[in-house]
Amino acid sequence: MTSNVPRKIEGRTTSISFGLVTELTVADETVNLILEKIQDRNATVYRGGMIAGQRLLVVALLEELIPELEAPESIRNLAITQLAVEMKPEKGAFAFDAAIENAWSITLDSGPTISIDRLALSVLSIKPPQPQETSPNQLAQQRANALSQQRKVAFEGLFQLFGGEFSVNVVHQFSSFQPQGQPNPIVASQWQFSAIAENISITEIIKAFGFSQDQLNKFGLSDLRVSLAFALDQKRYKEGTAPHIRQITESVYTFKGKLLWDTGIELVPNEETLKIEAAIDIFKASSTRPGSQQSVLRGQIGGTVQASIPFFETLKLSVVYAFSRTSQTSQAQIPQGSRSQPLARRTGELIFHLQVSSLLLSAVYTSTPDPRFPNDSTKNRKILRFSVSLVDGKNPTVGDLIAYVVSLYDPSIPDFELDPPWDEFAKQEIGLDRFSLEVDLTQKTLTISYKETFDVLIARVSNIGLSYQFGTDPSRATQQRQQARTASNKKLPLRST
Repeated sequence: MTSNVPRKIEGRTTSISFGLVTELTVADETVNLILEKIQDRNATVYRGGMIAGQRLLVVALLEELIPELEAPESIRNLAITQLAVEMKPEKGAFAFDAAIENAWSITLDSGPTISIDRLALSVLSIKPPQPQETSPNQLAQQRANALSQQRKVAFEGLFQLFGGEFSVNVVHQFSSFQPQGQPNPIVASQWQFSAIAENISITEIIKAFGFSQDQLNKFGLSDLRVSLAFALDQKRYKEGTAPHIRQITESVYTFKGKLLWDTGIELVPNEETLKIEAAIDIFKASSTRPGSQQSVLRGQIGGTVQASIPFFETLKLSVVYAFSRTSQTSQAQIPQGSRSQPLARRTGELIFHLQVSSLLLSAVYTSTPDPRFPNDSTKNRKILRFSVSLVDGKNPTVGDLIAYVVSLYDPSIPDFELDPPWDEFAKQEIGLDRFSLEVDLTQKTLTISYKETFDVLIARVSNIGLSYQFGTDPSRATQQRQQARTASNKKLPLRST
């Protein structure tokens, strides 16, 4: 069938020449196409689609159009059932839009399986220009940039996970990097997944990853819901020389979301519950390279305390709850005098963090029954016992700790100093193994202890103790602060033994 009727479209002449039925053969698969030949701006364009009732494997089409692409095994069985085509042979440009009948299943390392359905595929392939002669590093970068511009692959679809529906986009690009131990950079085939869903249950997330559910009700986790973002970055490349060429796959995935977390815990009896401006973060990295170090699946929820503790507003607390695939670590398993680093890594417990000068303090929230009322949980003694590590590698001084306690008492005294000769004493650095800090939320006290002996002129100071009572009587606290401002701000009682 032939037509020579010209048509005016936006100021240019487009001539429809004829329609035809042709064959498309890729990787020994052949399908029939109905195409329309169009002369557009002095270029020949073929537009059309695949005849209904046929199937074409996705991987066959991709490998034909983009031979540089390293296709993941997970797409090997995906089949195209609807295909739209636009080809410009004179420019070496081919564009395909396809609908895929079956689901794309991806099993996350140490995680659940994602099954993406209602898939749509878009492919663009243009013959790239030859890169200019340059250094190996620049040549690899030029080639990666050129391929990313001239070879484009994108998927869209939906998947069900954690009881919600995620809308997902998958894009492919080429990147240049230099693998460890390799003399020259290489070009890798990189797949990037991004998805988001709303109103996802934290409980369902914990179940899907096999995290412990022991503390779900204890810390208010079972009621939490979050808008959750998913990202997966998968890099595929070959390394080595023939005949010892290896296919390497490196993957990193994350699930992230922000929420207001009401733990249900009353830090101070009969006051508001502990609320946290929190973020949930699940992370896993893996590599098939021999000898590479594999990361452990990490998951936690944490953030800064939003609820104000009466008369303790200057205490800046953050809270972290790390998920675990095992039951909560018992107190009997925790050695005496444990440092903050292992404490920070413990899972299944509510871990508080507090920074004092260059010290990072970590504590486990404990609620201990009162011996007088062992069966009344409302009378439990709530305590935070902190262990210590350094933030910047520099030990704080005794003066730093005194100034911190004074700032809690009255924030209007920012730079507290001791008078001579005690100022020399205040310059002494703190040894972490002799330092302890405890916050008793029931008795409303903060206590700092330092077990060390100092000689100051003719005096000997041993086992320093600093305490701050943050009671519940507003008028008393205001009166104390006013008295402190009228007195010298360079006087502070020290308790020693």
